[in-house]
Amino acid sequence: MTTNRPGGGRVRYEVLGPSPLVRAHGVVGALPTRKAQVLLAALLIRHDQVVSTDELITEIWGGSPPRRVTAALHVHVSRLRKVLADLGADNAVVTRNTGYLLALGDDELDVLELLGLLDRARALARADAHEDVVGHVGRALALCPGQPLGEVSGGPVVTRFADWAETLRLECVGLAATANLALHRNDEVICALHPVVAENPMHEAFAAQLMRALHRAHRRAEALKVYERTRAALWAEMRLQPCWSLRELRDAIQHARLDPDPVPADPDPAYGDGQPRSSPAPYAATSSDCSRFNRGSHADS
Repeated sequence: MTTNRPGGGRVRYEVLGPSPLVRAHGVVGALPTRKAQVLLAALLIRHDQVVSTDELITEIWGGSPPRRVTAALHVHVSRLRKVLADLGADNAVVTRNTGYLLALGDDELDVLELLGLLDRARALARADAHEDVVGHVGRALALCPGQPLGEVSGGPVVTRFADWAETLRLECVGLAATANLALHRNDEVICALHPVVAENPMHEAFAAQLMRALHRAHRRAEALKVYERTRAALWAEMRLQPCWSLRELRDAIQHARLDPDPVPADPDPAYGDGQPRSSPAPYAATSSDCSRFNRGSHADS
């Protein structure tokens, strides 16, 4: 869809931050209320597809809609159109018989950029191009530094998308850790994974990567503590013991069957000798593109 843009340029939409944003020409559109944010988020998640009136009502008001809910929805759509028109996207929100759609056209959406970077990083990882993986994943993680839409409490459309986007973010974290382990950048892995493991205490793959990096950095006791915290979380929540590979890694560290990295004499200790080595498999998300996510969302509706 073509829109008249003062001064040219494209509008950029963002749904990977704590709340949705729209910006153009250095100006951020004002979305002062939660209802406005949920409306924009739902339309962006299903961009170029109709989101039904009933779905939007559920996203915005849940099970407690106001008496004249259709009129109230129309007011919020009108206000959103005004915000977008002020940024040059005056024809972006389109009315259909059953609801509304947001026509993306040539404008930018951050989750599409993330998927492109992630697809390239996966291919580079298969080719053992570790340095390039770190670069691509770093750019991807800059788009979603924390829980996507973490400050927006929407309905099923927003919640499912936020969960799916979080799996993509975690896959990026895993790919970065795998590449940095291969490059023996232990300090970078430790710095990146400590908060992730704290937030995901039962994630055994991340625990293994963190344990390996700590051991290589001559922090054996800390590596074993990571194992114990993971074991305790798995038992407390699921009455399960850690997987065989994590137990094997713990035993290898505990009984000195796994050598730490040599202490470098001169190079930067955060980077070791820079030579690629074998590494654990990266975390993999279960979905790989927006169209698949959107098809799944419709199927569950």
